[in-house]
Amino acid sequence: GKVTGSVTVAAGGALWISGGTIGGSLSSTGALGITLCSAKVTGAVTVTGTSGPVAMGGPGCTSDTLSGSVSITGNTGGTSFENNHVTGSLTISGNSGGLTVSGDTVTGSTTVTSNTGGVAFTTNTVSGSLTITNNTGGFTYSGNTIHGSVTNSGNS
Repeated sequence: GKVTGSVTVAAGGALWISGGTIGGSLSSTGALGITLCSAKVTGAVTVTGTSGPVAMGGPGCTSDTLSGSVSITGNTGGTSFENNHVTGSLTISGNSGGLTVSGDTVTGSTTVTSNTGGVAFTTNTVSGSLTITNNTGGFTYSGNTIHGSVTNSGNS
């Protein structure tokens, strides 16, 4: 499907997009779950306070194309951000339940901070700076290509 404007997911709602397009921003606060698979979003993506899983890209999906900044914060059901193309900055912070960031291409800066439950940051390409700090519960960092400065500290 195709939506020509922005999409807002209300508290208690959920969103699953497979092969669809949002011609504006995507925002969610307090959702039960968010899944993007082979999706295209032409505005900013903001996902905050989701109690279930947040899955953007991953096995069985072609790349999501996210043409704006992406902010994934304060979610508690685990977060998977895999094989996405982001035009803009990427911020993933304060999430619990585990975090996988893998195979992504980000044209702006990337910040991954204060996530709990384990963090795997692997095989990503970041054109801007990378700040990856204070993540706990297990930490894997390998195979990344970073074109800007890197701050990687306090992860365990």
